Amino acid sequence: MPSGRVPGRSPPRGCCSLRHVGAVVSARGALQEDLDSGTLPVPRLRPVLLLILPVRHPAGRSAGVATFLPRRLGAALPRRSRLRNPRCQMILIPAIDLKDGRCVRLVQGDFEQSTVYGEDPAEMARNWERAGARLIHLVDLDASAGPGEANTAAVEAIRSAVACPLELGGGIKSVEAARYWADRGIDRLIMGTAVSESPHVVREACERHPGRIAAALDSRGGVLKTWGWRRDGGKGLMETAASLKAMGVSLVIHTDVERDGTQQGPNIDLAREVARVSGLPTVVSGGISGEEDVRSVKDRAPELFGIITGKALYAGTLDFARGRAILESMG
Repeated sequence: MPSGRVPGRSPPRGCCSLRHVGAVVSARGALQEDLDSGTLPVPRLRPVLLLILPVRHPAGRSAGVATFLPRRLGAALPRRSRLRNPRCQMILIPAIDLKDGRCVRLVQGDFEQSTVYGEDPAEMARNWERAGARLIHLVDLDASAGPGEANTAAVEAIRSAVACPLELGGGIKSVEAARYWADRGIDRLIMGTAVSESPHVVREACERHPGRIAAALDSRGGVLKTWGWRRDGGKGLMETAASLKAMGVSLVIHTDVERDGTQQGPNIDLAREVARVSGLPTVVSGGISGEEDVRSVKDRAPELFGIITGKALYAGTLDFARGRAILESMG
């Protein structure tokens, strides 16, 4: 159908017939691909194309490009599509851990070994976005260990401050908690304790927020840790990894608790095994010390989705832009 219309149906508001813009049909296809994938690279956009090119909404219904003109362009994309990585390029993900409304880092999850790296989490998030972060990893440490709202305002301030996708873990142990943060614009919702203690809750959350639920598998000695790493989850790491796809989980984040915050190098072999057993995109976390670790992960485990790093960035042993460039240069 050269007109780009469904017979008997009027074109949606903001659209026009392709016969009026025949010279830019190829550009329409490129724009549509980016809308579907969630990448939408800004340099390829032209105001005239945004005004005249009809596109198909990623959910399948027709929508004019005018529909996709928000205050921040990235915010218009459906949350699920904003998280896709269709080019399968490993990404570097900066972490912001929140405790009492401040940016901190712990050593092996020990709340007594806490170092404050910033009093303004929203500004910290802006810094990472300016450095080129495609995704920022947030952890509400207070909520991870028990009931607490000390970081709620900080998370909401971060969401208001940046346009890039955000993922949040810590305290999301119920369907209600998942809905609360989904309604406030958090793109990916990370569930850890619930994976061990309430798999039915994880399944329901996945049904309500398809493509947006990740599982945090935090382990020490092959055993899962829960409640802010203060309790044993009672289940084996690989046993749980094998069950995630059936729950509807879209991604796995594996953290070796013994290495987290130590800068002793990531447990690459264990992360690879988690990826193999789960059959899901997997992110490695814990132990990154600098550029060599970034290269090592990419070289030895190219199948992984990404690398989360915090301590190395804040301690100054890894420059984010440099680490990101290394991954891009390695393909």
